[in-house]
Amino acid sequence: MRHDESAADGATRGPDPAAGRCALEDPDVVAAPQEVALNWRDQGISYVKYLNVTTEALHMATKDKARAKYSRFSAPNYVAMKNDSTGAMEEVKKVPAFTKDY
Repeated sequence: MRHDESAADGATRGPDPAAGRCALEDPDVVAAPQEVALNWRDQGISYVKYLNVTTEALHMATKDKARAKYSRFSAPNYVAMKNDSTGAMEEVKKVPAFTKDY
C-alpha cells in the first residue's frame, strides 16, 4: 500500500493528500508533554551514594576477568568525619543517604 492510500479500516496513513502535510506537521495536533528526566542531584542523592551505585553497575556490566582489574578502585578507602560537640573529629558510622542531612 502506498503512503497516501487509505488503509482497510478507513484511516489514512502518512501525509494527508488533501492537506498536503503529515500529522506531525499539523499545528492542530498537540503532542503530550514529556516528563523531564531528573539527574541524581535533583533527586537528592548524595555524591557518595551516586558513586556507589555507578560502581556497582560497572561491576555488574563487566566480565569476571575485567572485574578483577577494577576491584582495587572499588574498595572504599575513606571515612566520613564530623565535628563533635567538643570540637574534636569523630567518624560517622552511618553516612546519611542525602547531602542535606550532613
